[in-house]
Amino acid sequence: MKMDEIVKTYIQVREKKSQLKAAFEEEQAKYTALQDKLEALILAKFQEMGIESTRTDYGTATATTRSSVSLADPDAFFQFVKENDAFDMIERRPAKAAVEQYKQATGDLPPGLNWSETRVVSIRRPTATHS
Repeated sequence: MKMDEIVKTYIQVREKKSQLKAAFEEEQAKYTALQDKLEALILAKFQEMGIESTRTDYGTATATTRSSVSLADPDAFFQFVKENDAFDMIERRPAKAAVEQYKQATGDLPPGLNWSETRVVSIRRPTATHS
């Protein structure tokens, strides 16, 4: 096979992969949207029933809180870290566990950070029973 043909074929394969990926992502988005709606429905039912988890024949649904921390003002945060010798709060991003401890201890966030929490549902398949 000549180099022209190899390069031509390579480009065709790359373009086909790109088309397949786009089609997959479009189809996957539909299922992601449906999962999001079902998760919201489960959380609403949990709220209505006053529960945090439930076991069904098809699996166990559990509500948890997922938190994240990000830099709102990097300069203010790093100044705080230096002034307070709080280098345990630094990774390449804010150290979530250390920031969470500080937040729990003081009721505040260090300067320059955002904090968010999102309630999510995790679904586990039922455990196989052995006879």
